[in-house]
Amino acid sequence: MPSLLKPNQFRPNSKLKVLNTKPPNSNVEGFFVFLYPMRFRFYVFISSLVFAGVLKAQTPSFNFQKLGSEEGLNNANIFNIEQHQNGLIYFTTQNGIYFYDGYNFNKLEIDSLKTNALLNVSIKNADELYVSVNNEGVAVYNLRTKKYSLQQPLKFKNNADNFIITNDYAYLLTAEVKLTILDLKKGKQIEDEKFGKGKLNPAYCMFKTKEGKILVGRADGLYELTGTSQNKIELLKNAAVHSITQTNGGKLVIGTSNKIIILNNNVIEKEITPVYKTNAKTFQIGGENSINKIIADNYGRLWFTSYPEETLYLYQNNTVYDVFQSLNIPPTLIKCIYKDRDENIWVGTM
Repeated sequence: MPSLLKPNQFRPNSKLKVLNTKPPNSNVEGFFVFLYPMRFRFYVFISSLVFAGVLKAQTPSFNFQKLGSEEGLNNANIFNIEQHQNGLIYFTTQNGIYFYDGYNFNKLEIDSLKTNALLNVSIKNADELYVSVNNEGVAVYNLRTKKYSLQQPLKFKNNADNFIITNDYAYLLTAEVKLTILDLKKGKQIEDEKFGKGKLNPAYCMFKTKEGKILVGRADGLYELTGTSQNKIELLKNAAVHSITQTNGGKLVIGTSNKIIILNNNVIEKEITPVYKTNAKTFQIGGENSINKIIADNYGRLWFTSYPEETLYLYQNNTVYDVFQSLNIPPTLIKCIYKDRDENIWVGTM
């Protein structure tokens, strides 16, 4: 089993070490970061996933160490994780915004903003963050001045758990149900044409591709947003789409009610029906086992959650592994999963 260590990628002199993620020949390695609250305490699990022997259908072995409140993470109810271009990773929590520098978690001080009003954060540019504020809209926070401002075109009297902002439009997803579009040029708010007024077609997820396309997963299929129009992609017919991601090579990976579907150049390349080895009661009414969150790494692996999202699964070589079960971690509600630029997997829990 390879044991080559490299310095922490955020701070080269950090005492924290991680396994080299480059897979040698048939052995595949990864790095797994788990932000997980134990009862009365908060932990961050920095876990090395060693997959030596996986190609022989053996169970992966996991080694991990934990970081906690001593490093400054005072709330592990994490809504969102995103990496800045400088390598720092930002966390939106119930207690505010934190960033991890390789040594500690540091909290951003935001004047006059109640931390419990935060819903999500997205990196706008090198100096600014977009901050979704409960019942106010999307504000801009300046990392240099430590000030935030809420501009009129981005005001929104509702909650935006997920959002994508372009030059002309802001697309806001509320509670995995309703999509609202803000026309930034005209100052107009466009309500969801696929939901409401007798239409029960919730929007579950939203994703911006490497090519700049904006996709929405709904109860009746996959849509592409063009301006204020939602155009259905008929390839998946009426399959409910709960999650969307993209491989480094540009293939779309779609999580549906029971399957993972891989699209390559508008063609269905592969359909995967996960076979779970645990006895957990994870099925919804009607027998569905929706794939609610999913990411693809550069080694052909898929990391995902399925209803009720209390464990992390790994799909590799036609086999599904329960990561939490392998680590003896009790079921915990997962709020988000994220892959950083070094192929490390981060998991935020509630």
